[in-house]
Amino acid sequence: MKRSIIILCLSTIFLGSSFKSAENHLVKVYLKNIVAEKGTAYVNIYTSEGFPKSDKQLQRKSVKITGNTAYVTFSVPNGNYAIAMYHDVNDNDQMDKNWIGYPLEPYGFSRNFKPTISEPDFTDCNFTVKNASKTLTINLIQ
Repeated sequence: MKRSIIILCLSTIFLGSSFKSAENHLVKVYLKNIVAEKGTAYVNIYTSEGFPKSDKQLQRKSVKITGNTAYVTFSVPNGNYAIAMYHDVNDNDQMDKNWIGYPLEPYGFSRNFKPTISEPDFTDCNFTVKNASKTLTINLIQ
């Protein structure tokens, strides 16, 4: 009887370790080129689904701005991602835009993509997380 229990316990341990869940990795995002040292930065990480719509993000982080740099950290499994962020200088909980839809507050994307006429596609900003943590720097577009 004792031997059966020991075998059952060892089997559970070995089988459990072979079905280990996907490991997450850190994505640390530094925000630079901050001019207005006030307000809140909202940083969104996306899979290809819904980028860069604010309600379709995988995760959203915010950080109060008190200096000319800031950072946030995400924990994600291996995969392809993109970052879209904006600096809500006046803390009104939205990205202020002019009458044609151009941002009036600083913003940025992973790979420091600078859109010209329209918002970027996922392929313009995507990066890969594979078996290691990643550090990105986004220079805000004023």
